[in-house]
Amino acid sequence: MKYLIFTKNHFIFITILIMVFILSIIKDLKANPYFQYDQGMANPITGVVNFLRDVNFETFTPMTHYKDDDFRVTATPMYSKITTLFKDPGAPEKVEGDNLDGKAVGIAFNYAISRHLSFVTLFSGVIMKGGAVEALQTPDGNGKSYLIDMDNRSYSLHAGLGYDFIAGDNWSLPIVIGPYFQQYDVSMRYRSTWYNDPYPSMKIQGKGYMYGLFLCAAVSRKAEVLGHNFKISPYLMFYSDYLNNPKVDITVVESNYSKVPAGTQGDIELKKLKCRADLLPGFKLEYISKSSISLSVSVSGVLSRYMSFYNDKFLYGVDSANYMVSVTYNGNLTSKTEK
Repeated sequence: MKYLIFTKNHFIFITILIMVFILSIIKDLKANPYFQYDQGMANPITGVVNFLRDVNFETFTPMTHYKDDDFRVTATPMYSKITTLFKDPGAPEKVEGDNLDGKAVGIAFNYAISRHLSFVTLFSGVIMKGGAVEALQTPDGNGKSYLIDMDNRSYSLHAGLGYDFIAGDNWSLPIVIGPYFQQYDVSMRYRSTWYNDPYPSMKIQGKGYMYGLFLCAAVSRKAEVLGHNFKISPYLMFYSDYLNNPKVDITVVESNYSKVPAGTQGDIELKKLKCRADLLPGFKLEYISKSSISLSVSVSGVLSRYMSFYNDKFLYGVDSANYMVSVTYNGNLTSKTEK
């Protein structure tokens, strides 16, 4: 007797629908030429983009050591205390957090079509709230800074097909590739400390999105330590260049600058943003219990706050204390559909 109505073909069909949905979003955002931004407004948005990439990376758990009809559902809550949101390694530009917090969650569903082939989906959402201080170089060679109040929301969806090139009992080497979609809702109030700033005080709100392709490769090894089973999985995630022309539509909602009054609209082109986090290496440690539940942590995410070279090289200055744990339910459709 069958208890579940979903079969392998249903899951394959759902996977194709999700991937088509992501790739079908091909509209460009509307542009308005009246609003001209400076780099001081672009840098915090760069940090928002890179922080979402970091959350995607930390909440992504590669599916390894699977067999036909295995499925895994993973939930990853994450809290971050953000010390630095952006740093340009080639210029004296920096955005430091001032009681800036990030709260995120990642939900993943993985299904093994065969012993070698699988599909992966990941949804993640981020709420970033608090203050920041931005240091910039002014045209006259002096410095200035912005005091920024942030209330941002970001979302992303990944869907991909994976292939395990080893599929052994102890070793696993899966590679996943597929499309991704990311959306940003930003709300920022800027207050400049520069006496000659054309934007002395302004609040902007905006929306933007981007999509492209991602690739994740992992090498995983099962190990037994003191009678307990673990999986050790170093992995690498790569993001392609954007497949659209991404922009953040900006609306000025408050301003004390007469030439840019409230209601002025424009855009910030994300494709022109500097220092995007496109290549991220990491390390996952998973505890495999005797039940269907397993726990995992991102070792790289926990330790990154102590490795400034990692943050500067791969995240362009995003420096945060991350607290997270992934809880995974492991099941098999075949064993649950037949009595």
